[in-house]
Amino acid sequence: MPGWMGGVIGSSLVLALLAALMMNALFRIGTAARAQLQWKPVEGPAVLSAFIMEEERRWGALAAVAQRAADALEEFGEAAPGHADPGTAVEAEARWDELALHLRLRWRGRGLPPRRADAAEDPVALAATLLRHRAGALAEAALPDGRRELRLRFAA
Repeated sequence: MPGWMGGVIGSSLVLALLAALMMNALFRIGTAARAQLQWKPVEGPAVLSAFIMEEERRWGALAAVAQRAADALEEFGEAAPGHADPGTAVEAEARWDELALHLRLRWRGRGLPPRRADAAEDPVALAATLLRHRAGALAEAALPDGRRELRLRFAA
């Protein structure tokens, strides 16, 4: 056995610490809180903000993180009517894992305008620009079934 391993195994304090870390990781698997909402743009952006704030209270998530997410969802709600196909719903999924709040939005329709869109002339582009500013990590992609997906991450 290597000499450094004898110090790790021979010390009850180090062994207890390693056991506690492994048990913590094991028992936290799959403990992220999740919630979903089917939202239609005609309902208005306030529904999305209310959804995330209600889930924040249920989960005990950090209020500042939830408020940033609610602000970003409100901006998305302002931009969505110009991008989602009329009459379709946007699928919103939120997940809280003690380290971050993850949001996933899926819809049928066009993607958000690029960063270089002229926000002064187009209110939808302005909302998308604000969304990009408020969201920490943002990723948009086209799904194989033709829908668009927007992923947002708000670190705690």
